[in-house]
Amino acid sequence: MTLKLRTIRAFEQVGVRWPVDTSAAVSIGPAVIQCESDHTIGLVCVVTTDAALMLRHAKLLVLLCAAAGFAEPASDQWIARELIAAKGQARKSIKMVGGVTFILTVDHPPTLIVFKAEEHV
Repeated sequence: MTLKLRTIRAFEQVGVRWPVDTSAAVSIGPAVIQCESDHTIGLVCVVTTDAALMLRHAKLLVLLCAAAGFAEPASDQWIARELIAAKGQARKSIKMVGGVTFILTVDHPPTLIVFKAEEHV
């Protein structure tokens, strides 16, 4: 099963409806997720001072990681560490887990979190 299909199934299990055109972007609040290919998934969201919204963004990142084979607690620890380290500055972190490259970028300004998971086949 491809990363794209695993991601769609994981998000449908938590109530996110994916469009028929699976290459279309899906908005979840201010976050946008897109299956760029069968083996590449991306997420973009805005960094905010709203703690509840940042927690929601982090949960989306953890769900994407889990769909790609990077399970908790290691994935959420990595995400939390990188987001805290990026506070107020640009930062890029790359991690390889089981044939998937995870790229977490925080850009300033604008203050965006850009996440990508690329499955190597």
